[in-house]
Amino acid sequence: MEVETESTTSLVSADVQEQNISAASTPEPSESPEAAVCERNGQSHQVQPEEITHPVLPPLTKDSPRIYFQKHSVEVRQRFLSDNNKLPPYFYRVTSEKTATQSRYEIQDLHLSDPDNRLHRDNAFQALANFSFEQDMNIERYERHHKLRMKREKSSYVSVTDNFPQAERISKRFYNKKSAQRARRPIVVKIDTAGLVPAEFEQEIEKTKKRTRIPIWIRDTAMPADGSPITTQQVYESGADVYLSVLEQRSGGWKVSSGWKHGQDHEYMACGFIPAKYVTAVMPFDGKIVHEKKPVQPIRSELDLDYLFDWALEQWRFDPISTKRMRPEDEDSNDGPCEKRQRMSSTW
Repeated sequence: MEVETESTTSLVSADVQEQNISAASTPEPSESPEAAVCERNGQSHQVQPEEITHPVLPPLTKDSPRIYFQKHSVEVRQRFLSDNNKLPPYFYRVTSEKTATQSRYEIQDLHLSDPDNRLHRDNAFQALANFSFEQDMNIERYERHHKLRMKREKSSYVSVTDNFPQAERISKRFYNKKSAQRARRPIVVKIDTAGLVPAEFEQEIEKTKKRTRIPIWIRDTAMPADGSPITTQQVYESGADVYLSVLEQRSGGWKVSSGWKHGQDHEYMACGFIPAKYVTAVMPFDGKIVHEKKPVQPIRSELDLDYLFDWALEQWRFDPISTKRMRPEDEDSNDGPCEKRQRMSSTW
């Protein structure tokens, strides 16, 4: 949806909202709801609710970038999305030792992360470039993210998919690649979307000088109790995660094409990072299936048997089989010749 800057109605509405924001004090935290119970690697754990207070910021000007939480935002979503394409209960992110996006689920000395942009301790995933609404929430940066082979101007987004079957297909595709980019140790990470609410980021298009609103999903820890608009600075202060839906950008927002260069319908894009506290499961792919829960037998990658999935570390861990095979022979070093021959013959 586009709103002309010259529109009297829009300016009056914006002025009222600016007064509300500048006059508002820090909202009192509401009574904490029950902690959400999630299942992680076959064991239940609690995701504790958060209390976020917004800092007192200078009054907004007419040109200040802002995020709106309005009923209208939900109504716009209903026109764009069918019942099958509403916000899913979980996102899924596929990662591996070949993935450039930084991840806490990869061994650091093997992962292709940027040493100049260290993974924050609270993040499960982190884009190679820091995200900024002012610099990255535009069609040029959106298109850059989908140029997979491009090395310069690093992406500020992290892709996820909206369903588990698609995550399985992505794992198999990475695993079966006939190239140097073939992933030997894929992992599927499940991310809870509870608490994500629809909102709109308002920006001015430089070429047309019009204001347009980009549909986004933002964690409710950034939303004031009265649902009033907030600034991008308040989003940063809250630490809330933000997502774009590719499907919504086709129907609204930037109205991108349906081609691959503008993403896939099942795809969402995290803006900068994904917090680890919303991860509910870390599931290894061994070459055949994605293991949703810890089995009785250890899991090894069929392409890389020297790596064992460590459920406690939530990583593939180097655990060479060749070393294990040598141990019986090493233990025989103090045995007499007859005992050695007897054991060898029994093996045959």
